[in-house]
Amino acid sequence: MSGIKGLVLLTRFDFIEEKYGRERLKLFWEQVDLKDKSIFHQPIVISKEYPELILKAVDEAIEKQFFKDKEPSFRRLGHWIAGHLMLRYFQIYVDEHNPVGFLQQIIRMRPTLIGLGTMNMVDLGPNNYLIKIDYGQPYLPSVYESELGFLEESVRLCGGRNVQVIPEEKNEFILEFRMHWE
Repeated sequence: MSGIKGLVLLTRFDFIEEKYGRERLKLFWEQVDLKDKSIFHQPIVISKEYPELILKAVDEAIEKQFFKDKEPSFRRLGHWIAGHLMLRYFQIYVDEHNPVGFLQQIIRMRPTLIGLGTMNMVDLGPNNYLIKIDYGQPYLPSVYESELGFLEESVRLCGGRNVQVIPEEKNEFILEFRMHWE
């Protein structure tokens, strides 16, 4: 995995700071297993690409320090991220109660906000879509779990009720699932 956008890292840091406090975030950075920690001493740019090894180290530290054997998980982290990003980048779809519009827009904005892979959507009927994310390389479980959580909660925030995510295909490069809501 390469070319992950700074926004992905920043949302993880924002989550830790909001849930556990600024001091705990500072301690967290010290526990991240990276040889070069200079990234934590300079501003992270939301649209700049960062190497996968940084996200991997950050997610492993999050798992170890915050998620091990307890809630929230990376799926719940994705829900939290949606609650914060939807109002910043996708408010119109929330106001219009337009989950389909949101999904179409996230497909277009994926290169800017996430940076990794491509996303496609096929209409299977009313409020029923097949979504395929091709990461183009092996991806981390924390990445797809947080992304599924983000999409699930975003559709809910856009007015979808009883959102269901049903796995279809998952291999080291591709994540495919059906998403349905009322």
